[in-house]
Amino acid sequence: MSSVAIWGPAATIVAGVLGLIGGFFSRTGKYWLQKRERRTKLRRALLAELKTPEETINQAAETDTIRDFNPVHSVIPRTVYNTQTDDLGLLSKHEITPVVEYYNIAEVAKEQLDSLDDSDIKEAFLEETAPGLKSARDDAEAVLDSHTRILGGLRYRVRNFVCS
Repeated sequence: MSSVAIWGPAATIVAGVLGLIGGFFSRTGKYWLQKRERRTKLRRALLAELKTPEETINQAAETDTIRDFNPVHSVIPRTVYNTQTDDLGLLSKHEITPVVEYYNIAEVAKEQLDSLDDSDIKEAFLEETAPGLKSARDDAEAVLDSHTRILGGLRYRVRNFVCS
């Protein structure tokens, strides 16, 4: 038996194994890139939604008396959060906690804002909910913004390094 006869089947097997490994890494890399892109889009969408009611929340947190507080029918948006709850697992554990805390407080605030005619609810809103909502929003915004900025900047530097 010649050595050519042995190397032919061995080369076929090696090529098949290399093709299998290459296909696996290609598919895994594509999945990882898609997941990273979904995470980035979710961070940006949540960050935009968090920044929407900023003026109303700040005004409520800084108001001292009930009669000074007269919101123009305040709306605390929850569209992104409600539609993307399945994707919250894409966020890091450091991001999930402040985001969920903000939206939990936002739900309480929404219920209180919907019934602001009652002075007891108005007082509870101004003394407890509004400062808590502002603090939770600031925390969630800071965490999401830092992850977006840090990872986005790193990605930008890597792309420029690879492309140059």
